[in-house]
Amino acid sequence: MQGGYFVNIAVLGFGTVGKGVVEIVDGSESDCSIKTIFAREKYRNEIGDRLETNFDNILQDESIAIIVEVLGGETFAYDCIKRALNAHKHVVTANKNIISKHFIELTSLAKENHVALHYEASVGGGIPVIQTLIKSSATDQVYAISGVVNGTANYILTQMTQQGKTLEDALTEARESGFAEADATADLEGFDAARKLSILGTIAFKQPISYDDIQTRGINGVTPAIIEKVTSKGYHLKHAAVAKYVGNQMNLRCEPVLVKASHPFFHVENETNSISFQSTYNDTVTLIGLGAGSLPTASAIVSDIYLITRGQYYDAIVEPTVIDKISNIPTGEYFIVTEEEMVIKPASQVELDQSQFYASVVE
Repeated sequence: MQGGYFVNIAVLGFGTVGKGVVEIVDGSESDCSIKTIFAREKYRNEIGDRLETNFDNILQDESIAIIVEVLGGETFAYDCIKRALNAHKHVVTANKNIISKHFIELTSLAKENHVALHYEASVGGGIPVIQTLIKSSATDQVYAISGVVNGTANYILTQMTQQGKTLEDALTEARESGFAEADATADLEGFDAARKLSILGTIAFKQPISYDDIQTRGINGVTPAIIEKVTSKGYHLKHAAVAKYVGNQMNLRCEPVLVKASHPFFHVENETNSISFQSTYNDTVTLIGLGAGSLPTASAIVSDIYLITRGQYYDAIVEPTVIDKISNIPTGEYFIVTEEEMVIKPASQVELDQSQFYASVVE
């Protein structure tokens, strides 16, 4: 990771991703050094002299140029990011919740203080989708995004499809493999995917898209019998995030979808993510890679660090005052799936409620 200027880094958090960042940077011949690791005292034996328990000391250390935020949570992490930017320090974060909620505020604050705010790891694990989308949207008109963006949900659905496991057993295995948190509510209910879609949509459509604007349903309620019925018809069940223009209105959805073997998502398995976007000049661009795990996420963070040392800062073009009309009325066709039958209906004839399992058909 050479070619830029030498920088000292402080890492906030010493969980799986934080440890991955330390492992990668410490093991590379780079222009960077991790000077400080902000963590609890209980990590003293593991971290040694680099341990710091007072965030103020990091802000006051003029030798630290980049702060990596991998604390998890929201309130304290958000405060740390704001204070770091105001202290004229570059920030790299993997926190999708904070970026999706405070995109305009934090990116504006970074520009005001002439520092970088990078967040590649907030979407897609190790896939360089943020960098790609920023560059593409700067010179092209992106009009649709679709993606399998939650590694936990995709792992569960893959195991149910290929191994006949129940949702509960697949979730337990995902936790044991490090792909799922102890509280997997955000993964199962689709909230995690919606956070990611709000970030991608904001960049692609150049206007703020709120998490609350997205029609969201998860994979709770999927049973082995439903999976068997779906596969018997030649489909795979996936959980997808979709943002697109229907006429002059945006349609924003995170929901279960059915795909045939001809669709790129059909073969996206386990913790792998796949993100596609369509634009006027490039037609379709598809990115595939590991979307979960400590090292893929850590590698995205280190990639952001490298860009900063080269003086290459994110510059997403977003107009805070421009908001196109949003219409989340379902379009296309839906399958109503029960353990007894699977019926296809036009979206206009489907009563979408939580008493039945239904999935949209993606061609």
